[in-house]
Amino acid sequence: MVDRVLDDLTVEVALSGEITDADRQLALDKIEKVLHLVDQPILHVDLRLEMAPDPARERPALARATLDLNGEKVRAHVSGIAMTEAIDLLEQRLRRRLEQIQEHRLALRKRGTTSGPGEWRHGDLPAERPPWFDRPVAEREIVQHKTFATPAATVDEAVFDLESMDYDFYLFVDADSDRDAIVHRRDDGAYGLRFDDGRDSTGLNGAAPAAAVVVESLPAPHLDVDEARELLDNSQEPWVFYIDAAHDRARVLYRRYDGHYGLITPVDDGD
Repeated sequence: MVDRVLDDLTVEVALSGEITDADRQLALDKIEKVLHLVDQPILHVDLRLEMAPDPARERPALARATLDLNGEKVRAHVSGIAMTEAIDLLEQRLRRRLEQIQEHRLALRKRGTTSGPGEWRHGDLPAERPPWFDRPVAEREIVQHKTFATPAATVDEAVFDLESMDYDFYLFVDADSDRDAIVHRRDDGAYGLRFDDGRDSTGLNGAAPAAAVVVESLPAPHLDVDEARELLDNSQEPWVFYIDAAHDRARVLYRRYDGHYGLITPVDDGD
């Protein structure tokens, strides 16, 4: 365990495996850049770098960071082929996490700590969510269109993001297969995992996820947005995971609690 003072802040560093001094210094430099984005007291920073000894592991380099921001914990963990890659991904993930927190705070200042009656916005703070408002089909509109932009993630990292942001589902690019995928909460308490091409558990490369994940080998249908709306309208499902026919990328059309739709797309799918 090594301590380093960074701008009058103690960063606790733990190293495991073959970590070079250059890797350690690079990680500290990256953390320092991220800390300049924070506009609140930073109480503690924990940084962990680990190189797994198993040579068969596809992404043996692990990097984890925990920031204590005035009592609120912000965590990120990533894996990479090499430690420099993992460190770069860690910086990107921490930046994204801090940007999301800032977006949430701005949104809360605009509308209060909870949404209005019959309304839920993807990304609201955890709350007991009522069933969606059964708005007449003719009145339903896509009133929210969000994109996601993230480094490729392992299944465990995607589950971590889902839990950290209190989402019901999370669209991501699987780091092992380079396929669009979705993780979601199941009624049995496990996490469901679906790949866009319907691959089953044999498609999971590398180490098995630590989380309780059920791989659902059901390919995403190829639809346009109107077909996705029709599919959602004719079911009681909260969302539909599909391949956009025009861009050949996965999207999620979901029910908002006000009875309208929200649409989530990859940031690079051509829109």
